[in-house]
Amino acid sequence: MSPRPLSDTLHKLMHAYRRLMLETIREQGIDLPITHIRVLKGICRIEECTAHHIASQMRRDRAQIARVVSELVKNGLIMKVTHPQDRRSQLLEPTEAGLQLRERLDQVEEAVTQRLTSPLTADEIEIFEKIAGRMTEQAALDPTHRPTEKEAG
Repeated sequence: MSPRPLSDTLHKLMHAYRRLMLETIREQGIDLPITHIRVLKGICRIEECTAHHIASQMRRDRAQIARVVSELVKNGLIMKVTHPQDRRSQLLEPTEAGLQLRERLDQVEEAVTQRLTSPLTADEIEIFEKIAGRMTEQAALDPTHRPTEKEAG
């Protein structure tokens, strides 16, 4: 029997994380689609955030992000304010309710991370973070990019 390919392991980990996040979010009574949650988190994180920033960051269609933003405004989680340097542009800012929800989401992420990493040592977590970081950076590169000797480590 051949060893399981790394892609299977990565796929299983990704889906386990997503499943646990969704379950924990629902258990906490948070009734927002994942895309809405990701947009809210981006708005909370990015200074002078616009819908264009979010669409670029998430690599999503601007029309889809515009719909999500409208729903977040309607739900009282974010607000639009006129950009001080460009009156044609609107900045997106979290409301107090949006910030409180973000805190709850941070707690959910912490609980899920704790559950997944509880059998690991501190050294194993550090190694995992380094490896996952390098893999994530590699995924963001141009597909024709070939790592230099220094990048390969």
